[in-house]
Amino acid sequence: MALVASVAALVMAALLFTGSTERQPGVDAAAPAYASVVYDEPTGMSWLVTAHAGTDKMSVVAMGDYDVPEGKVLRAWLKPENGEPVLLGKWPNTHGDHEMDVSDAAAECMNRPAKLMVSMEDAGAASKASSPSGKLMWTSPIARRTG
Repeated sequence: MALVASVAALVMAALLFTGSTERQPGVDAAAPAYASVVYDEPTGMSWLVTAHAGTDKMSVVAMGDYDVPEGKVLRAWLKPENGEPVLLGKWPNTHGDHEMDVSDAAAECMNRPAKLMVSMEDAGAASKASSPSGKLMWTSPIARRTG
């Protein structure tokens, strides 16, 4: 089951980014510019993440529910290749479509090689932290559309 969920998430991400680097008639100009797939191997849980260039929103599709212990919260970060992490906010742990705000600093991170990181933090910890203080759960590269 976990393998099937993993393959499905990767196929969906690949479908978002197929095509050549040249614009062709019929190519959807509204296609996402950024994408990532976060996958938890032990549970088979996955999230499909997409964002459009020049927007302040990121779409996160949770393929199921992920149990978060009482008193904990998942937080998402963007980490540029050569820089400090930038907090995105609370990471969704329930099935469905979710939207996250993207700050100007986070949007700048996505324009460079960057990774999406998700950490497990104490729920009472400051939500404006400058780096993860809890356990780093997952990291995933951000794919950038070039064409």
